[in-house]
Amino acid sequence: MSVSSVRAIDHAMPAQTAPRAEPTDPPVDAPRSDYGAVPGAELPAAAYWTMLAAYLWMFATAWLVFATGMEADLVLTVATVLATIVLGLLLVIRRMTRARASTSSSADTTRVEIATGSLSEGEAYAQVAVIPLALALGAMGFGAAFLASH
Repeated sequence: MSVSSVRAIDHAMPAQTAPRAEPTDPPVDAPRSDYGAVPGAELPAAAYWTMLAAYLWMFATAWLVFATGMEADLVLTVATVLATIVLGLLLVIRRMTRARASTSSSADTTRVEIATGSLSEGEAYAQVAVIPLALALGAMGFGAAFLASH
């Protein structure tokens, strides 16, 4: 069978495709699905306290171990000030949005929606807490190695 006869057979057979559904756009004035919700309210408060404690643990370790001279003190001070600013801005944003959040919105706090599906609160808590805790443990490891070498 030649290539031209295969092309002729392909063109002679009708394509078996499913009908395409027309996309439906939401109305322009419809609110977002999370409209009025407090950012971060989907996680338990313990998740945020764990992250804060882990970062404080990391910075305390850094100060206790590496604050050995003026140059190191300056670097640690800059890092501490920047971290305080970032954490402070998050706290300010959280308080402002909590004050403006509508009390009529009822959020289902048993599941946390992410881009790839939904997680239980415990699974989300574990994913949020693992990075700060790993950083704090890493800071202790670096500190122990530094102290052992000096």
